[in-house]
Amino acid sequence: GISPAAGSFITVACSELTGNIYQPDATYPGTTDPATTCALSGTANAGVLKTYVDTAILDIGTAYTAATGGANLPASNASFLNLGAGTLTAQTLTPGVYTWGSTLDITGDITLDCGGNSSEVFVFQVGTDLNLATTKQIILAGNCQASNIFWAVGGTTVLNAASHLEGNVITGPGTTEITLIASTPGVTVNGRLLGTKTIALQA
Repeated sequence: GISPAAGSFITVACSELTGNIYQPDATYPGTTDPATTCALSGTANAGVLKTYVDTAILDIGTAYTAATGGANLPASNASFLNLGAGTLTAQTLTPGVYTWGSTLDITGDITLDCGGNSSEVFVFQVGTDLNLATTKQIILAGNCQASNIFWAVGGTTVLNAASHLEGNVITGPGTTEITLIASTPGVTVNGRLLGTKTIALQA
């Protein structure tokens, strides 16, 4: 989905996805795919879909504020500040709130272990950019759920070739963006990518 930009800003083809494209108007071009049946529009639905995507954009801002605001974070979990000085290599993390003032580089496989409790929550607050290195993975253990993992990123998120991410990436309002980069096929995400500027899927 996209808003307030026109549907013509969407460059993925219907044949490249499963599901629907939500646009605020009826300008989605279908790129090289002439079949545009996946693209729903506000114009064709009496403005309902425009309201839908407009609300979704506002909700992204609300979610980002909640993930970075402190008061709404799980009180029972410990907080970890600037772990690894901004670089995480192969290690296991326990539930909690992890905060980095600037960039976070993940250079090794990271295991998130909930100790058997599926309700445990991870919040990763990244001041600027999040980089997941080529072939590296976020791995869930101890009954962790991707729906309880939140990456609140102030800048750009780059998922490099053949990497795997678990959880929900939420970028801050304004000039931030999510960029999903895969120089070779293989990037996978179990969760959601919610961006306030650009989401680029490259194979």
